[in-house]
Amino acid sequence: MADRSSPPFRRSLDVLTGTAVALTLVVVMVSVKRLDLYERAYGLTMLRLFSKTFAIWIGVVFVLFALSVAGLWRHRHWFLPAAAGAGLATLLVLNAVNPEAVVVRHNVAHARAGGRFDPGYLAELSDDAVPALVEAVPHLDTDAQDMVRAELCRQPLRPWHGWAASNLSHVGADERRQAFCAF
Repeated sequence: MADRSSPPFRRSLDVLTGTAVALTLVVVMVSVKRLDLYERAYGLTMLRLFSKTFAIWIGVVFVLFALSVAGLWRHRHWFLPAAAGAGLATLLVLNAVNPEAVVVRHNVAHARAGGRFDPGYLAELSDDAVPALVEAVPHLDTDAQDMVRAELCRQPLRPWHGWAASNLSHVGADERRQAFCAF
């Protein structure tokens, strides 16, 4: 059995680890590219957005792992906190950008460029998407406008049931729906 602390063993282990990381990064790049192809063909969905975000985070974690194996700051245990920090930063960015509004804006731009458009899917998104969807209606063709209007105006307004039912997304969506459907 080889001595695990010997330099040839360490070099072999480093080469194998680097190769595994490189091949994993290739898989991540291919998956992101495939998701881009789906987006271009069919538009963006929440699942595609989250899948792409997760794939990119996996790529970042493997780059951090490669740096750790290469000996960057070898005297400190930084890899796990850095990977967790990258995950938390990703979640914070997703929370800040309102992913459902991103999906609406992307799909409206996609439709304006001649791509497929599914107003039924967009109308099924949560209340976070309603303001972006209402703003997008004038940029849609007449059939899509009618479908979005029918879906948005079909949904009933939610009555207030005390402080425990407080939700800014519901309130904002109900206000936008009420103003939009009054026409």
